[in-house]
Amino acid sequence: MINKTTAILGLFCLLSSLISPINNKEEKKELLQSIANNACSNAKHILKESFVGIDNYCHENSFEAVLKSFPTVVHENYHMLNHHINNNPAKRTYYISNDLEFTLNVHPVVRSEKMHEYVIKHYTEEIPERYYHYIFSDQAHMDSQKSGIYGILEEYAAYYQDMLAYKEMFTYLKTNVPYTETAIWIDYLIANQDVLNASKDFNLFISWYLQYCKINEASIYQTLIKDQKLKDFYSYIHSEFEKSKHEFLNNQEQILRHISAYTDQKDKYIRTKGDKYFYELYQRDHLLDPIDELAMN
Repeated sequence: MINKTTAILGLFCLLSSLISPINNKEEKKELLQSIANNACSNAKHILKESFVGIDNYCHENSFEAVLKSFPTVVHENYHMLNHHINNNPAKRTYYISNDLEFTLNVHPVVRSEKMHEYVIKHYTEEIPERYYHYIFSDQAHMDSQKSGIYGILEEYAAYYQDMLAYKEMFTYLKTNVPYTETAIWIDYLIANQDVLNASKDFNLFISWYLQYCKINEASIYQTLIKDQKLKDFYSYIHSEFEKSKHEFLNNQEQILRHISAYTDQKDKYIRTKGDKYFYELYQRDHLLDPIDELAMN
């Protein structure tokens, strides 16, 4: 049996490691890989096969900074991995895991920003911010623009890996960070929560793209909607993203039951006891995302 002194010493060592600075790029890599290896399914393979961009997305040398950057590092390395496995312009392979890939035939497409003509004419609600980054951007070289629906699906798949890694981090944190470390847990809940909206955004982009093609590029539209492999890939990414989001929100409820934090308006806003600012938490009522609105059905 572990005595009280040993238990206290173990907790002290853990807390010391949380606040100790991470001194260089290699130490960041070690921590990122440790999170992936000990808690994640796909991320451990993505980071093993293609590991770049650490300092680009994790600027500070601290445990907290590495935690915040982890999903983004997985996201960006996913793009690098796909880039390395694709060398046939007639086909496009999307890595999911070591056990699953989707390979699609690449058909003629129109550039994604062409859909803006359709969007401004038919969409009256606020356009998501991601649209101006990935679709209607002045960075004409972006894959999500120049490769049409194939580039949009690449970005959607990267966000799925991002969401999955974000959700799976909970296992690592639950094992290594006590619930008394309230600030770290709140950071986990709010630092990357914008990714939870990504599925809804990309469903819109795919729908708009296809609707534009249906009106202006009938032959391209007919080819795409008859491509069963493309539909299967899209459906997989959509359903798995929503599954990971649902599990993340279940974990969020568990965290809120255990940490000592101030919440407001039925857990809609949260802050630590020493912080005067409240942060908004993602709510389940945002989950309404009917797939049957998509033109691919």
